[in-house]
Amino acid sequence: MTQHKRRVAFAATVAGISLLAAGCASGTTESPRESDASSNSVDAAEGRIAVGYEGGVAVLDPETLEVVGEFASEDFVRLNAFGDGRTVAVTTSEGFQILDTAEPALTDLVFDATAAGHVVIHGGKTVLFDDGTGTTTIVDTDAFADGYGSLPEATAYTSDAPHHGVSIVLEDGLLLTTVGDENGRTVIVGDYKNDPDDESYLLNAVALIDTAAHSYEVIDLPDEVQYTWRDVARGPGDRAYILSTDGQIHVLDPETGEITDAYPVIEAWEGPAEWQNPHPAIKVDGTIAYVTEPAKNSIHAIDLTTGEVLSSVELDHTPNEIAIS
Repeated sequence: MTQHKRRVAFAATVAGISLLAAGCASGTTESPRESDASSNSVDAAEGRIAVGYEGGVAVLDPETLEVVGEFASEDFVRLNAFGDGRTVAVTTSEGFQILDTAEPALTDLVFDATAAGHVVIHGGKTVLFDDGTGTTTIVDTDAFADGYGSLPEATAYTSDAPHHGVSIVLEDGLLLTTVGDENGRTVIVGDYKNDPDDESYLLNAVALIDTAAHSYEVIDLPDEVQYTWRDVARGPGDRAYILSTDGQIHVLDPETGEITDAYPVIEAWEGPAEWQNPHPAIKVDGTIAYVTEPAKNSIHAIDLTTGEVLSSVELDHTPNEIAIS
């Protein structure tokens, strides 16, 4: 297998990015758990898996993949980790609803959004982006350390125009956010597509961004390696792990752009007709990858250091979205 590289000027990519001071950080302060017993319970529940399906959300134990709780919700929801090892943001038509995976409980707390979009975790901050208003909401990642009695204090920034975007707070306090309007936006991402007329959701290339050199390379993958936006994750050895339509996890070395290994995991699959339709996804926690297989209503846990499938479970529902708390 060979890979072909295309180097593209980085300046053109970052032209649509704004750097904004985020000095007015959330006023939420760190505080201990309510009790040692509560802390132990939470620690034992860290890393639980949330799986969205038509009409609900299930919470799974990360080791046994046993379902420990199920909650009714809208027909289609998206799931994002909040970053504290416990909380998951459930994207609904009302906004970002908070799921406590330790209890477990789908709380009544909602960060209002007209079109809830991406959630990004970095440097102790969790950043929520509302595509419908272009509003970025910034909260401390540990904001729910004392429980889910109320929404935490937050800082907000609103873009000049609503757009499908994303924001991140850097460790020096700067807010990096996309700019755009309803016709488009620019985002630095790992997956890559350059044909606006291609209506397929399958991709066959990845972008490797070098922020130090202000450049990036487009890596054309082997023909058999095709994936969607939910099928690329970073894992052990700082490698990229691509869940392909051939049913394998392909290991990509970002230093060389070469595929170094492949692990058979699920049956071969086809890309979705609509982006909301269930199709395989991968999420990584440490050295373990969790892979959904909607065709078999299943989820698998894979050791990425060996490729061994550690456990599998068949659910009562077809898995779609997945997040690790």
